Amino acid sequence: MKPNLVLALLFLLSSILVVAQEKYEFCIIEYFPKKEILSISKNGTEHSSEIVNFRDNPKNGYHSVYDANPLLERVKLFQEKDWEVMSFNTNLVGRRYSKRIYSAYLRKKIK
Repeated sequence: MKPNLVLALLFLLSSILVVAQEKYEFCIIEYFPKKEILSISKNGTEHSSEIVNFRDNPKNGYHSVYDANPLLERVKLFQEKDWEVMSFNTNLVGRRYSKRIYSAYLRKKIK
């Protein structure tokens, strides 16, 4: 019984060490439809914001302040650069929860 326990503990320890060696960059992309702002934060060191005027461009098809497509398009660009989506989130804020903030959390393995 003891050899099996020792082997199980060695296997568990080795798998923890392998995971511990992986390092990632992290990124949060947020889209504020009411203000038409797309905000990107990377690794706690970089931040950028840009105004995305999607509603005035009918060819894009964005007509609603509840449309998350600007965020999804930016996430798609990041995925093409080897970023992996960890999760999406929608936050309801403001009086009567009338405003939305769409968020995407991404990571990229450091090679």
